[in-house]
Amino acid sequence: INENISIKWLIKVRISENLSDSMLKLMYKAGCRFLLFGIESFSNKVLNKMNKGINTDMIYKNLELAHKNKFRVHIYIIIGHPSETKKDFQKTIKGIKNCRNLINSITINKLTLPPKTELFKHTKNLNHNKINERLIYLKSFIKKMSPPLKYNCDPIQIFSLKYRK
Repeated sequence: INENISIKWLIKVRISENLSDSMLKLMYKAGCRFLLFGIESFSNKVLNKMNKGINTDMIYKNLELAHKNKFRVHIYIIIGHPSETKKDFQKTIKGIKNCRNLINSITINKLTLPPKTELFKHTKNLNHNKINERLIYLKSFIKKMSPPLKYNCDPIQIFSLKYRK
């Protein structure tokens, strides 16, 4: 900032109560233009099971702050957590819909776990067909949103195309 160097950059940001208006203003002044948030779900139950340490109120507040400060926002969503029910999945759809004007792009992934991890033990009972159906439904839902939302794109590539000289 002091050197007045014009470099545009992006950063992966954790949803946090500590994200503030003043911090975002300073980041923007320093050249940051794109924030990448690993939201994973809009279900508080699933977020708790993932040990994310966040809740949907914090998500909405962080996204609203980013939007207010003119950042482009990319979010990551994960579907197929062993605790995720149809109701939890519907909460994620509703959350994406409610935040449509706050986000520019989204990546959706199925939960994949390395064997022998604690959570992997609980995946034997997962209905993978149901998870695939949810993934297809969510992609279709996002494609139909207005205005269109970029999905499963590489946010770094989008950033590079927008800010290259």
